[in-house]
Amino acid sequence: MQGKVSHVIHRRDSAIEDAINAVPLVAPSNHAARDGIGYDFHTEAAPAQSKFYFANPAIKEWIELEVALRGLGDEIAVASGLTELAELMNIWWKYTGNR
Repeated sequence: MQGKVSHVIHRRDSAIEDAINAVPLVAPSNHAARDGIGYDFHTEAAPAQSKFYFANPAIKEWIELEVALRGLGDEIAVASGLTELAELMNIWWKYTGNR
């Protein structure tokens, strides 16, 4: 699944939308990591399109976005009924923990 787009989802999700709108895009951070999970994020709406990448969030608003994305991932995994997606979500939760 890594590196491949398997589905495009059109879904209005206020938790993700609220988290994106709260993220400080240019906030400095002293956080550094050598490994972790990265997010390549694309949005499209009538007025604008955006693309950004973030990894190993340490700032509150970025963590909230990660939590919202994991929640959506859980919903997709359950709705799909695919064992592979359930396993992926378990790995994601184990790696990110409760941050």
